[in-house]
Amino acid sequence: QNISTDATETVIKGLTAYTTYTVIIRAFTIGFGNFSLPADGSTDEGFPSAPQQLRVQSADATTVTLEWDPPVYRRGVIVNYVIHYRSMKTYVDTGGVQRQETIDEEIFTNKPTTSFTVLDLPADFTFNFNVVAVTGRGRGDSSNEVQVNTPVGSPESPVAPNAGVDTTKTTPTLTLTLTTPSNRNGAIGSVFLFVSQLTGD
Repeated sequence: QNISTDATETVIKGLTAYTTYTVIIRAFTIGFGNFSLPADGSTDEGFPSAPQQLRVQSADATTVTLEWDPPVYRRGVIVNYVIHYRSMKTYVDTGGVQRQETIDEEIFTNKPTTSFTVLDLPADFTFNFNVVAVTGRGRGDSSNEVQVNTPVGSPESPVAPNAGVDTTKTTPTLTLTLTTPSNRNGAIGSVFLFVSQLTGD
């Protein structure tokens, strides 16, 4: 590029981030003079392009393992990735009330790995996942989005019931107070009660 004859510095634009360039200059009068000695300079880090080919490696009721390929244009040192996932589910609770549950979370990988397992997800939900790469400059473009259904799983063990003797009845009776599992891993279709005699005739 041409620069002013009295300039002592100039700005070169349109360069690629995180790239080393060699610059030489020469003056012109009635012809070109000799080239200067070369000088090297590097541009700062930039924002990476999108990670490629995000895909689901495996999924069960509470975990999803994702894989992806690094960005084509890293524009710096990839320090980690950010996995974003979201879901919205409408359901009817045990009292017959329609409710809506929204999940919108981010997870940071601790290193520039290209696979990650998301843990402790609720069962029977549909999630949308995407991932972005991060350099020292910041977050880059988002990857393609993948959709995953976490299947219905087995519920956690219910809390032990409280049993009390009902003395108002003419026949021996126990009254039980039941608490459903905190993590149902899906809609509970039925609850079974098993009774065994420990003492007595």
